[in-house]
Formats: sequence, structure tokens, C-alpha cells
Amino acid sequence: MRIKLSNLTFILVTASVSVSVSVSAQNNSLKVYGPGGPAPALIEVAKSFEKEKGIKVDIIFGPQNKWEQEAKNNADLIFSGSEIMQHSQHKFFSLSNKKALYLRPSVIIVRKGNPKSINGIKDIINNNIKTLVVNGAGQAGLWEDIIAKSGNIIDINKFNKNIYSTNNSAQALKEWNTNKDIDAWIIWNHWHNKVKTNSDLVKMEDNYRLYRPISIAYTNKGLKINESKKFVNYLSSLNAQIIFEKHGWKKEW
Repeated sequence: MRIKLSNLTFILVTASVSVSVSVSAQNNSLKVYGPGGPAPALIEVAKSFEKEKGIKVDIIFGPQNKWEQEAKNNADLIFSGSEIMQHSQHKFFSLSNKKALYLRPSVIIVRKGNPKSINGIKDIINNNIKTLVVNGAGQAGLWEDIIAKSGNIIDINKFNKNIYSTNNSAQALKEWNTNKDIDAWIIWNHWHNKVKTNSDLVKMEDNYRLYRPISIAYTNKGLKINESKKFVNYLSSLNAQIIFEKHGWKKEW
């Protein structure tokens, strides 16, 4: 009877170990993949997390086609720049326990000195302002929802006459820096950090402004790792919140 009990105890212990794996035991780091927009804040949080907890987190970011294949094998967590993006990521990864963390607002970026005197969306619609938008990634449908908030179909038609469209924010950044015909750029607030030398930021009117979140979810691999759960919990900590707010993200606006 004692031998049987000992064997049973061994089975139970080994079963529990197989459910929850340690990254440190694997001599590895957490692998977290997602788009470029939220990455600067996440990188800083990851450094803080490593300093406090001794657990290294690699943030791999950019357009999804750049890291998708690698992430299918290595990812512990996947983050997104909007709910529409996070849900679409389910097509490529088996994700679970999704959690929205922080929001950021849509803004208007204009040329340095604001030569076209753009003070909001109404000026863009009514003054033939050449405007850059992103039609994919975390901004799918964003400009359309903003412009259509007036409830007037004429505004959509006016805006469409002067639109410059890209598939993601990285492409939009390149277009902004090279195409001087563009007068304005509808984008998330934190992208202004990338173009401060050649642009100004204009706050969008309250009745037009939209918000979308950064969300994070576990892969099947990450769900079995203690450290990935610790990192997700840390993302809602006070230290993480302070870092995110510094980068333009808040839990509540």
C-alpha cells in the first residue's frame, strides 16, 4: 500500500509540472509578438518587469507578415492594436484569455507650423485637405467611423476625394516622411513621437474622436508557462500603467 501511494504521489506531481512550465528552467525568455504601435510602451514595461522579476521578455513587433511564421512556433503571447486586430489574429494563432489593457485616442498630425490651419476634422472635410489614413491592421475602418460620425453621407464623399491610403502604420510613416503633398494624417496619438521634427499634433474634436485598445492573449504554448501569466498580470500594475500613460495610453479617458 505504501508503494502504491508513493507511485500515485509521483504521478500527481509530474502531472502538475507538465501543466505549468518554467521559462527559467528552459533557459529561455518569453516571446511576445505584435504590431509596432504599442511596442515602445511594451518594451519599456518588459524592461521594468525583467528588473523586478528577473524574467526576460522579448518584444518582437512590426507588420504581422514579418513575424507571423516565427510566432507560430515561438510565441507565448500575442498583442494587438485594436480588438478587430486581436480577433483577426485568431485566424493565424490559437489564442485564449484575451485581455484589453489600455486605450489611446485618434488624433490629427499636421505639417510643422500647421500651414493649412487645421483645427479638427471639420476643417479636413470642408477645405480639401489631403489626408493620410491607414486602412488595415489596428485601424481598419477607423477613418470611416470618424468621418461618418457626423451622420452626413456628403462628408464621406468629400473626404474620399483627398485620401491617401496605406495598409499599416509603418507604411503610413514612410509616406508621411516622403510625400510632401500630404497635409494631414489621421492616426493614434503616440505616432506623433515618430515625427515630432516635421509635424504638430492637433487634438480631434470630442464628437469625432475614437479610442481603441491594446489587447493581449495567450498562445497554447504561453498558457502553460507561469512567467507569461506573471507578465500579463504585471501589465495591469501601477508601474506598467505609469509607463503606458507616458506613451499616450490610459485605462480611462
